[in-house]
Amino acid sequence: MLVPKKKSGFTKTRETIKPSGSKPGGGGGGSKKETKEFKKKDDEIERYYEVNNSLETMGKMLDRISNKKEHAFGKDKIKLMEDEYKILEKELKLQKQYEKEIEANLKKDK
Repeated sequence: MLVPKKKSGFTKTRETIKPSGSKPGGGGGGSKKETKEFKKKDDEIERYYEVNNSLETMGKMLDRISNKKEHAFGKDKIKLMEDEYKILEKELKLQKQYEKEIEANLKKDK
């Protein structure tokens, strides 16, 4: 604990000084229920990480194509539209995969 001096600065009090042989506190253990809940949340995040990451990548790719498409014309614009269509098809497959994983995990969690 720091205590203000009369003129300026701070000084330490005896409460913060520990004997040289002391060990840091253990902090106590959490209950098993809390640990299980924490693991459950981590599992839920990890369950869909790959699919979510792929969907985010697809979204970024679509944004880039959309920006390019705004400035393109003729054959270049048609090529970008075809690329956009291919990415949308991949995104649709990922959405279906995501749905299957959710359904499988719902059955597993029951």
